[in-house]
Amino acid sequence: MKEYPESLITAFLTSFKANEIMKVTGISKTKYYRLKNDPDFQKILTDRRSELIREAVLKMESYLSEDVEILQGIIRDQNTKDQVKVNAIQLLMSQLGQWKQITELIARIEALEDAESQNKTL
Repeated sequence: MKEYPESLITAFLTSFKANEIMKVTGISKTKYYRLKNDPDFQKILTDRRSELIREAVLKMESYLSEDVEILQGIIRDQNTKDQVKVNAIQLLMSQLGQWKQITELIARIEALEDAESQNKTL
């Protein structure tokens, strides 16, 4: 796989506007579109994004026990309105479900990509 400067990778990960990326990195429009169409470069970006998401999900999951305890404190508090209690629990459960789905989808996609690349080498 080709090597790319970290500054290019970072620029593409932190900005979605072509003009911003070109300005920050000092690359031309031609180079920008060449990188946008470069499968090796796009794979690096996809891998990095996946890793960032995975790390964030793991970090959030590590706080879930504490968050549940906080929610339980809110739920047990006589002064908390019932609707606030329900909303807080619903939000936490909804987010957890989404985070887990995204993580599982990423793992499945990576497994498919690995299987595909192994089949190509056979």
